[in-house]
Amino acid sequence: MQFQPMYYDGELLLPKIELNMTSNQSIGIITDLKRKQLLMNQLVNHSQYYLFRTGQSEYMRLTVEELITFLIKVTVRNERVALLMDYFALKEERKVKIKDLSSSKRMYVTLLRVFFAHQPTLVLEEPYFYLEEQDRRQFKRILGVIDPTSLICKK
Repeated sequence: MQFQPMYYDGELLLPKIELNMTSNQSIGIITDLKRKQLLMNQLVNHSQYYLFRTGQSEYMRLTVEELITFLIKVTVRNERVALLMDYFALKEERKVKIKDLSSSKRMYVTLLRVFFAHQPTLVLEEPYFYLEEQDRRQFKRILGVIDPTSLICKK
């Protein structure tokens, strides 16, 4: 993964960055808002990256189970809904509409889209910021990620 340098009014805002990543590796990048946006914008049109932006939301009228069913269908996965509901620890919420979930659980369900991504590299903008501790642990377990500040994960 490579980021090109970016200048504004002759000032270097973002140096050239090269990340040599291996499978199952996680890298965290901590920076200010402006530089974060510059980094994310450089990845928008690359098909090998799945970008998760914090502003994403879900189909609020669907239940959790309906959303998981939808994601299975559009990504042509073979998993059974019941098994994934168990794996995601969402059996109790399966009939709850997304709009009626707590804000942490809603973000957790939205983050589950990365599970269905086909791209080899996941780029997650502040993935744990809105999650309560239990949802953080569940999400880290699903990703196999140990570092809670991760921004970029190699599948």
